[in-house]
Amino acid sequence: MKSFIGYTLVIFSILTSGSLLYTSFNDDMFLILYLLLCLTAYFLKKPQKLSKYYFYYALLCISFLLLHPFLINNINIINTYFGYSLRIVSFLFVISVLGYQKFSLLYVKILLFLCCANLFLYVDQNLLYGFSDPLASLSRLLTTWDQNVFYKNYIFYAKPIKGAFGPIVESGLIRNNGIFGEGGAYQYFLNLALVINLYSIKRPVFSFSNWIFVISILTTFSTAGYIILIIVLAYTTFGKSYERHMYMKRLIILPYIILFLASSTVIVGKLFNQESQAYLVSTQRRITDNIVDYHIIKDNPIFGIGFGNDKTYKIYSNKYFGGGSSSNSLLYLLSSIGVFGFLITLYPFIKFDLKKKKNKMIFFCNLLTILTQGWVILTPVFLLSMSLLNQKARIE
Repeated sequence: MKSFIGYTLVIFSILTSGSLLYTSFNDDMFLILYLLLCLTAYFLKKPQKLSKYYFYYALLCISFLLLHPFLINNINIINTYFGYSLRIVSFLFVISVLGYQKFSLLYVKILLFLCCANLFLYVDQNLLYGFSDPLASLSRLLTTWDQNVFYKNYIFYAKPIKGAFGPIVESGLIRNNGIFGEGGAYQYFLNLALVINLYSIKRPVFSFSNWIFVISILTTFSTAGYIILIIVLAYTTFGKSYERHMYMKRLIILPYIILFLASSTVIVGKLFNQESQAYLVSTQRRITDNIVDYHIIKDNPIFGIGFGNDKTYKIYSNKYFGGGSSSNSLLYLLSSIGVFGFLITLYPFIKFDLKKKKNKMIFFCNLLTILTQGWVILTPVFLLSMSLLNQKARIE
């Protein structure tokens, strides 16, 4: 029973951190279900008290989020704040029931199972003959239309099949989005699982689970994902090892993987080849999106324009030739709730010890992801990962 509760809470924490699995339904209803499950688990397990660290964090954040629409005189966007508040308060109960060590262990186990099932479907759909096609008919309710893209959902693999202008035809292999709709989002969960597996659980770098995570990251074709993986593998390669044969394996095998990743078109093409389609669609778009966020922050530095204020964002986007949404989670936070809100929502995570290997890797994983994705901050898995940087603050 206890294991079932733990797995359920972690699965819902992953889903509410950005999954396509529930976008066919009402997001707020899903978040309410998440909160009810967290409350039920809390009263069933009856821990002595709530985590002080998360309690004060949740109290301060939610108080600000409830007040912010009134501070900027725009109560029409309050629904978005409701969703963020539900995620934060639910995670308070999750971490109080499980603790960060058990959450991390269950997180890695769940991601490993997810990756194995996902890789089977991904290979079948892209390299084999689609033997798994009938599975899609069993999950029609989970088929999703998100940001002008229609996804055929295989539970563990969301395959983009139709865009606003017709069927999606991609040359070469299609990016593996996992269940998250975008390879850049999927890589964050994978790299975080890899880091926890290597530096918290301390599994060998050549273990089965770690290689499943590495292979899965490779299939995302995410530039940020590849760079994070290079950092993790490089640090692992040249770190200390008490087993001589393992150290030799690192020196022989991992440098070739690092060289392959660094010279791949995923990094070179997107970042340096200004004539490539990948550069125009990905890198250049992110640059213009960042310019839009910059001007919003410049004009609204204290309180921002508010979460979910699509109308105001569109005005700035049209003026500065940006896209439909922010591509940088850090700038999105600053443009939405201003410097004041930024300091309130991230204050517990500003000070941490970078001397620890685990902290270094989690920090770089989070930093590169929030600079290239616009959805990460204030989700349960992000809150977990940032809290791992300051373990002493969570010891009751």
